[in-house]
Amino acid sequence: MSERSKVTRARSRKLERIRLVKCMRKEPQIGVSRNAEKFLRTLSERSGLEMGLLLSYGFENKESDGRITDRFSGTHFYIGWNEPGSWSGERVTIAGLKLWISNDVAKVLQGKTLTIIERDGEEKELLVAA
Repeated sequence: MSERSKVTRARSRKLERIRLVKCMRKEPQIGVSRNAEKFLRTLSERSGLEMGLLLSYGFENKESDGRITDRFSGTHFYIGWNEPGSWSGERVTIAGLKLWISNDVAKVLQGKTLTIIERDGEEKELLVAA
């Protein structure tokens, strides 16, 4: 292979990587239900911290005596706060809030609607993708 062919091929690969990165940076298409938007708007910013939307596959809350007070098994999302520079992924605006989301969260939410579900016959503030 000639030197010129090698250079041309290397440039082509570099351009392909740049195109891939640009495609990945496209803001995800995420819908937000009214109840999820209402919930998200109740959250306040914390001085010196940035908000992020995090993914979880379940949780269990217990009293100090070990008694389970709440439990959920399934994919859901929650809001966390962290120092600037700690988040990875991209910063997006959802329901008027600037949130960090990782690429994994963006993939799970792509084309879906963030909503609040009812559990135990009452509306508990648990964000899910529908």
